[in-house]
Amino acid sequence: MDDAEAQGLVCFFGEPDELLIDLDDGNRINKMVREVLGPFIDGELVTVSKGGRGSHVYYKLNRSLSLPEASALQAALGSDPVREALTILQEQDFSLLHENKLQAERVIAWRESCKV
Repeated sequence: MDDAEAQGLVCFFGEPDELLIDLDDGNRINKMVREVLGPFIDGELVTVSKGGRGSHVYYKLNRSLSLPEASALQAALGSDPVREALTILQEQDFSLLHENKLQAERVIAWRESCKV
């Protein structure tokens, strides 16, 4: 995280009621999985990833998930499956995404709006 902060990036960890999807190089959200999850999604935000070639998708859910549940759904939605598998195997915190300051402001505002 120190390297990211030195580059002017802000780190966001997922919460038990959030899904954080990291889409690289033109990958897209799996629309069938997104449709099935629709009733459980209360909010959605898409940002441009720090490299500009991909995007980050944040979903606010109306229920909490365990770490393995969140990682499995994130992989099914299109997030890097290796990243998600390592998160489960290493029993890390919920997903982590890095945003530049402009995108970070959007994430912070979105998270605040989801609290209402």
